[in-house]
Amino acid sequence: MISPRFIEWATLFLIRFLIVALAIWIVGRSTVGKNKAKFSDALWISLLGLIIGTLISRFIPFLGFFIALILWLGLIHHFFDTGWLGALGIAIVALIVYAILYWIISFLIKIPFWSLLIFFQQIF
Repeated sequence: MISPRFIEWATLFLIRFLIVALAIWIVGRSTVGKNKAKFSDALWISLLGLIIGTLISRFIPFLGFFIALILWLGLIHHFFDTGWLGALGIAIVALIVYAILYWIISFLIKIPFWSLLIFFQQIF
C-alpha cells in the first residue's frame, strides 16, 4: 500500500515540476525569444533538474545544492541556446516567477506555502 506521505510528496513534486516548467518557459520566452524557448524544453529542464537535483542533494546535502545549481544552469544553457550569463539571468528571474506562481497557486488550492521551502523531502 502506498503511504500517505509518499502521495503528498509525489503531489508536491508534480506541482513543483509544472510550476518550475512554466516559470522557466515564461522567462526564457521573454529573454531568448519564442523560437528558442519551447515549452517542451522547459518541461525537460524542469524534470531533469528536479530529479537529478533531488537525488544529488539527498546524498550530498550541502554540496548537492551547488551541483544542482550548476546542473540547472547547464540545462538552461543547452536547451535555450544562450550564454552562461543569459542562463544565470533566466534562472534568477525564473526563481522569482516560480515563487510568485507557487504563492498564487498555493493560495488557490490550499497547498501549505511552507512546502515551498521544503524542496527536498524524505519519501518515507
